[in-house]
Amino acid sequence: MKKIGLYSILALMVLALLGCTCGRSAYTGPENPNFTVVVDDAETVSVLTYFQANTGYLPNCVLLDDASLEAKAAELAEAGSASERSDVLKSLAEGATCLVLKDAALIAEYDALGYKVDNASLKNLSALYHSDNAEVLGLSIVQMPSGVAINNNALGALAGWMTGAEAVYLSSHRDLLQ
Repeated sequence: MKKIGLYSILALMVLALLGCTCGRSAYTGPENPNFTVVVDDAETVSVLTYFQANTGYLPNCVLLDDASLEAKAAELAEAGSASERSDVLKSLAEGATCLVLKDAALIAEYDALGYKVDNASLKNLSALYHSDNAEVLGLSIVQMPSGVAINNNALGALAGWMTGAEAVYLSSHRDLLQ
């Protein structure tokens, strides 16, 4: 009787083990991988391409250069909307999850419009965020004004990645961004 009990317990354990391993699914990537990021130079686009390749998120980059600023100003003027620089900057950032900028003057312009560089909130958003590495790539994550709908998961992944080990490695191996 003891043997039957032991064999049945052993059989149940083997079946439970098979059930645990058979029910596992492969990682398929982030649930909502698409998001828009406003950037101010081509090197930042390269950094975000590297981020995409390593995390599965798919950032769509809006480049803030003279051509895009002039085109947006003309588009706004043609539509009869205000086309001052602040209006153009707001319009280019519309629908974005965040801005990743190098230029301190541009960051200050967006700050005056309600966009903030807030390392404390990024730390609260992502456990992987290392505030001591916030400027390791020379980039600042500028967050959208409060009340704007964004992809928080993508922002958290980006913030964690940009201050993590890969970003530190990239900062000393800029040739990888070519």
